[in-house]
Formats: sequence, C-alpha cells, structure tokens
Amino acid sequence: MNKELAADAESLRARIEDIRPGLLFIHPYYGVDTWKPMRSLLRTWKEQGICIMEDVTQSYYLEGVGAEADYVVGSLRKWYAIPDGGFVATDAELPDKDLLPNREFTEKRIELLTQKWEYLHGMGSAQEKKALKADYLGKNRTMEEWLDEYAGIGALSAESAAILDGIEENDAKWKRQENYRYLYKNLSGKQQLAPILAWEEQTTNRGMEAGTVEAAGEQMSGLPSDLAPAPLYFAIYAKDRDKLQRFLGERDVYA
Repeated sequence: MNKELAADAESLRARIEDIRPGLLFIHPYYGVDTWKPMRSLLRTWKEQGICIMEDVTQSYYLEGVGAEADYVVGSLRKWYAIPDGGFVATDAELPDKDLLPNREFTEKRIELLTQKWEYLHGMGSAQEKKALKADYLGKNRTMEEWLDEYAGIGALSAESAAILDGIEENDAKWKRQENYRYLYKNLSGKQQLAPILAWEEQTTNRGMEAGTVEAAGEQMSGLPSDLAPAPLYFAIYAKDRDKLQRFLGERDVYA
C-alpha cells in the first residue's frame, strides 16, 4: 500500500509476475475503495486465469465493489450489533450442505453484546463501569482468538437474522458520516497526528443517497470526499504511535 492507503500498482504487478498465483485475495480498507485505480488490472489478471476473491467487510456500503471478483466475502459484525454473520457471493456453484448455527458461539457473543450495552447505557459507578469494560475486553479477545482457529462453517443464527431484518441502513450510514465528521473537525490541524482521508463539507439530506444535494436552507452534515457513503474507521498518521496509544488507553479509548 502507498502513503494514501491505496494498493500500490507497480509493487503488486511485480509480485504477480514473479509468483504467478492461482488466487489473489484483496480487501479495500476503511470504507474506501483503496483498489479503485487498479480495477482494470484486476480484470486483466482474471482474464489470465487468476481467481479474484474480494473481502468487502470494510467496504460493505460501497456500490460496485467486488464487481471484478469471482468470489465476494464479508463479515457483518463490523457494521451491526449482531452476534454472528457473514456472507459469500459468487456465480460459481457452492457446496450444497446443511449448515447449523454454532449455538455456543452465538450465546457467548449475545452475552458480550448485552455486557457492552450495560456499559454504554446501564447504571453503575465509574469504577464499576471500568471493571465491566475490562471484563468485556478480555472475554471478547478470547472469542476472537477462538474464531481465528475455527475451521468450520456455521449458519447465520436466528437472532442475527432478526436483528439484520430490522436495521435501517440509511440511519447506520448517517451515524457513521456524523461520527467521522465530528472527529475530522476536531482533530484536523493537530501537531501530533493528521487525518489521512479528507472530509469535504457539502449539504446533504438525511435518508437520501450519499452525494445528493438537498434543497437550500436545510443545512445538515457534510460528506467525506473519499468515504461516501459510510466510513468504517477514522485513519490517522501519528508522529509517535505508541505514545498516542498510551495516551488514549489511559483515558479508556482503545484505538
């Protein structure tokens, strides 16, 4: 990747020619199509017989992402408060097998989501909240490590399906735009860090597609110039990464 966080064409081209892989696995980051300048190259490599698999976990809301891929995969847990859930999309025939939910994993994840809700919205002293957060972080790390080692394929749980069915996606997009705008406005111009992906103020209409200009007089939040319709992370460059992480950690912010 280059300094702008986009895939570096020349570096990858050289590696493709040297290795001649059967599969190229790509992943656009931060809610941005970091592969946009190379989409034509992906088509060329696909024509040469390289299978393209694209993980759209971080670019879930971007239209057209994955169009060059033979297989598109993604996790939905980055975007929504669900215990489990991911997908694969392809024109190829997938194995026809009965998938069963992994109830133990789902139930533990629901327990963690409930604990997180209690931390954010429940009653309790600052000390109790701090202990709750520490307990949550430890359990969540254990679950993620288990998932890294899990080799099976489980079905989407009924709980996740019900939650996903009730989500208003435009509200989810709007909240992410609003959060990014707030961070960009308050962290630009600092000496120790610099936002990487720019924000461009313009008038927008909540509930409409990103980029649509609304009627004059109804001033709402702007849209990120490179991130529409929904950023996933607020990426920065820091002069001293470790020092900044310690500073944030001491204030219960884990970046």
